[in-house]
Formats: sequence, structure tokens, C-alpha cells
Amino acid sequence: MLSDMHPLFDDRIYWKEAVSLKKHGYNLIHIGFDKDCKDFMSPEGIRIITIKKRVFHRNIFLHKLIKTILFDNPHRTMMKKIVEVRADAYHIHDLKVNVLGEMIKKLPWKPKIIYDIHEDYGDMIRYYNQKKGFVKWLLFRYASIVERNEKRRTKNYDFYLTVLPEIKERFNKKNPHMQSEVIYNYTNLKPVSNTSKSLRKYELIYSGLINWCRGPLEIIDAIEIVKKTMPDIKMLFIGRFNSLEFEKYVKSKVRDKQLEENIEFQSEVPYEKVGELYNKSMIGMAVFHPIKVFYYSIQVKTFEYMLYGLPIVCSNFGYVNKFITESHCGIPVDPLKPEEIALAIIRLLTDSKLYQQMSRSGKQAAQTRYNWQSEEEKLITIYNKLLTVEP
Repeated sequence: MLSDMHPLFDDRIYWKEAVSLKKHGYNLIHIGFDKDCKDFMSPEGIRIITIKKRVFHRNIFLHKLIKTILFDNPHRTMMKKIVEVRADAYHIHDLKVNVLGEMIKKLPWKPKIIYDIHEDYGDMIRYYNQKKGFVKWLLFRYASIVERNEKRRTKNYDFYLTVLPEIKERFNKKNPHMQSEVIYNYTNLKPVSNTSKSLRKYELIYSGLINWCRGPLEIIDAIEIVKKTMPDIKMLFIGRFNSLEFEKYVKSKVRDKQLEENIEFQSEVPYEKVGELYNKSMIGMAVFHPIKVFYYSIQVKTFEYMLYGLPIVCSNFGYVNKFITESHCGIPVDPLKPEEIALAIIRLLTDSKLYQQMSRSGKQAAQTRYNWQSEEEKLITIYNKLLTVEP
């Protein structure tokens, strides 16, 4: 497994794919970036090699300039490790690591290459940034170049995996000869018995990256409204902020609205521990902004909320809306209208019958349809075929 942007113990890379392959008899090595260089064996029996990734400046452009001047290239170090471990297959997880694919393909022992496409990177560049005018035009041009290079570099790979059919279709148009499969990012957390509703600590929970387009500001405004009728409402945000500036802005907004007693922030928790916090919560929040990225994406947290019996307040569009509506386990809202978000929260907290119905429906859907077992079977089948030695 090769990654640079995702954490070493990422839910898809480590806890799903790597652990599943290890369980089925494969020897796994994950080469990734971290604060220090290490080489160790994880409790699950997966060897982890880390390459030090230095940050020279908080400004991304200054960081890249200094990095270039100092000839700092951690991907060159990664390539050395790739050669050293001499693996039968290399499973690429990030766009930047993809630049190594052509060199890996030329290695003398002819390893297999699998490219795992977690996101539509072009659309992320286009729509994650709140830029206007000429800068926005430049970003769109840059996104098109990234897309072309990504597809060009993967044309001689052996297999690629995607998280959604739409991404698979786009790659198939460019590389129709390549084998491909959709591996949905369903949850592999274990089903649990929920804590009694009266004993739970948080009415609301959000888990994941915290940035402008994932709705934290609208959620805060909604909590201000809910507080008028429910003064003790409690909300927990779990996850890292995308920038220090945005973290300061969000927390200042909480102070300005005098919601310090109602809203709590907690940094990322170990994947195997996140269920404990779901078990202390009542409602999952998934109010993403209506930008193209979220029309064609599936947030794994949605299925985790469902598994733990948390009815969900979600955006009224895209895949999240589709899964939640089909499973009857939440209330879709306009994510840009705090009043609508607040009404959905109040409705779930005051209508016990509706709450229990949605809680049961979500849990059943996660246990029977939206779970990792079916995806694990697809993954193992792919690896067995790719690495079968011909007689």
C-alpha cells in the first residue's frame, strides 16, 4: 500500500483493505508519510514504513518554493523503499503517489499496480476552493491538467478501484481496456447495542474533516436556534480542521454566539475508538454544501451513524440523500438553511416514535446492505486473480 495524503491508519486503506488482505493470507506493507521515519509492525501484523514529510511553511506556495530550493523530494525516498521491499503488487492510494506508477511498472520483477481512486480529484480542486475571477479560472485549468495526467499515468496499470460508479465510468472512457471495480466505502465497524437514550452525552455528532463546505457554520447557526427551546443541547465535532485559520474562525463564532457550553470539539480519535463516541450520541450530522464534489461522493461516516442507530440530518441531494431516504433513517434538509436544519433536529429529539423508527431502519440497513463484508469479498477476488501464478 502506498499513500502520502491519507493517515497511516486510514479507515479505507488500513482498517478495511489492508486488514482484510492480511486476514486472507497476504503479507502487507504500508509505505506512507509521517512526522518521522519509522519501520514497525502494527498490532494487526502489517508492516508500516514511514517517510518524513517536512512542512517548511504554512502557506502552500511558500512551502513548495522552499521545498524546491532545498531539493526536498520525499517521493524519491518512497521510490527507494518501493524497490527495497520488492512487492508483488503496489496499491496506490493518492494522486501524488500516482506519479511513481510508470517507474514502478518498469521494475524488473514486473509487479502488478492497483490504483485506488478515493475521490474525483479534478472536482475537488475546482470546487473545494472559494476562489473567484482569474484565480478560479486558473484552478479550473489546473484541474483539467491534473485529470489528464492522472488518466494518462494509469493507462498501463493492471487494475483500478473506485468508490463510485461515476468515477469508474469516467476512467473507463479514457482507459476502456483496464480492469476495474467499484469498492464502496461501507463501514466495517462492529454492530453494538446503543446506550440508553437518557444516558447519552451528546444530542448531535459530526465526524470527519471540518472545512467550510461540510456545514460546520450552518450547524452552529442551527444550534443557536435549537438552544432557544432546548438550552442544554450538546454537539460534538470530531476531526481535524482543514486549516488553522478556519479553526480560529469557527471557534470564535461559537464564542460570539455564547455556545461554548453547547459545542465541543475533539481532535481525531483512533478508528477503533470512534464507536464509543457514536454510542454516546443521538443524531448524526451530514449537511454538506451543494457543490459538485458532494453530489458524487459517499461519506463513510453516514454508514457509521446508521450502524450505531443514529438518525441523520443530511443534505437533500446526492448519494447521501439517496442512501438515507431509501433506508428511511434520517431527514433531508437544505444544507444552507440553518432554520431547516434546526427544525429537523427538534423534530427528531421530540418525536420519540419517529426517532426509534429511523434508528432501527438505519441500523438494519447498515448491517444487511451497507457493510464491508461484500466489498471485502470483491477485493480478495481481485487480488487472487491478479496474483495467481500462471502454470
